Amino acid sequence: MLLTPQSSAPHRIQNYRTLAYVVTTLVYLVIGAAIFDKLESTEESIRHANLTARIASFQQQHNLTNQDFINLTRAVEYRLRYRKKQWKFIGSFYYVTVVLALIGYGHAIPNTLPGRAVTIAYALIGIPMWLIMIQSVGERLNSLIRFVLKYIKRKFQKRREPQITAMELLTCEALLVVLTVATGSYVFHQCENWRYFDAFYYCLLTL
Repeated sequence: MLLTPQSSAPHRIQNYRTLAYVVTTLVYLVIGAAIFDKLESTEESIRHANLTARIASFQQQHNLTNQDFINLTRAVEYRLRYRKKQWKFIGSFYYVTVVLALIGYGHAIPNTLPGRAVTIAYALIGIPMWLIMIQSVGERLNSLIRFVLKYIKRKFQKRREPQITAMELLTCEALLVVLTVATGSYVFHQCENWRYFDAFYYCLLTL
């Protein structure tokens, strides 16, 4: 089927819109990279210089060569990583949840080649499934919020079929997000002894 100039116009508009989205996103990424480079690079350089000085002082005090120090740090890192088994069922369940949710904390990674290969295949199948599930849950959540709002309006406004506006729905969803993040932040603050801001950042990043 040939496209006439009139019928191809919407396609061109859609193409231009998509291109605009891509360009805008790339510009936004560049701006974000510049901001975080400016905010974090100076502090990172200071920490790196301090760490280098402390390493040199430690090597001098204990008469360690560079290779001796590398071997020591590898042994300590290995000990910290494997002092508690990660790949029990709970740890594995946490790992696959992080993979499908695209959170990417990076704390848990498989060390075997089969494990990494299975991660790729598992993610290719599971990520679309996860996104569909999240969309479906979101739709059900919207329906539940609409039902509750209609019930409240019927109760207080005495209307048989009250209308729910998009702004009302959006406000309730925003309040639910704030409540979820605040509750999670408090739990991590109390249970993990984190600073509240760190717990808030973690929960917001996860959400």
